[in-house]
Amino acid sequence: DTNKTGWDNVCACLFFSLIFGILGNLRGLQTLIDEREWFRTERAAGTYSTFVYFVVTCIVHVPMMFMNNAIFSTFIFYMVGLGHTNGKHANWGHGYFYWILVTFIFNMTGFAVAQLIASMSSTTAVAMSVWQPLMYLMIQTTGYTVRESSTEAYQPIHWLLKVSFTKFGYEAA
Repeated sequence: DTNKTGWDNVCACLFFSLIFGILGNLRGLQTLIDEREWFRTERAAGTYSTFVYFVVTCIVHVPMMFMNNAIFSTFIFYMVGLGHTNGKHANWGHGYFYWILVTFIFNMTGFAVAQLIASMSSTTAVAMSVWQPLMYLMIQTTGYTVRESSTEAYQPIHWLLKVSFTKFGYEAA
């Protein structure tokens, strides 16, 4: 069936574009660990609180993350054909902005997870060793590779599907 194959291709492209965005957040690990000693010195001097530091660290990355996301997501949106209907350009203004919003929020959530892991890790190597298995679990629990309907309530994967932020991002896309 051509329509089913086409829909499967669109779902695969959406899945991999979301995963590409989240894997791009590895920079969040290195940045926080590199600035740790500087942060401790500034905090000890009473320059600012921990909360202010983390808020500013996240806000500083927002413009660049938004720009990267907008360029990549725009390319994907039109490449997949979400902006066309039957070969004609459709008015997808709301759909396009929704796609940009979903992918941006998804990427920011991934960045926040990277920041959380980095703040709890002593070195970049430790952060990477925690990041990789966690992201593997999050990727497997998007609902694309393992569907909730194929699991039973007593299985751990069933509960991971309930709490995985990647599942909600994929469903929203």
